[in-house]
Amino acid sequence: MEWWKVPRIYVTGVSAGVFVGSLMSIYTGTIDWISAPFVWAGCIIMLYRVWAENLTWSELLRLTAFWVALGLMVAGNLIFYARAK
Repeated sequence: MEWWKVPRIYVTGVSAGVFVGSLMSIYTGTIDWISAPFVWAGCIIMLYRVWAENLTWSELLRLTAFWVALGLMVAGNLIFYARAK
């Protein structure tokens, strides 16, 4: 199986970027403690699902957990932008 067909690499890379960005926000004191847990929960759920099984993209997109995790991440970002105004 080619590496680009496996969502593990992509999801792990995006989640690592989120966590590094969160650490930088904590360090600079600009983190939004209300919206960030939604994004973190979404990343953790997504990481758990892709590492629990060797899923392909089509299998991952059919999981309810994927859409719940994506919804949590979107909700966290919307909360952040709504509070920033």
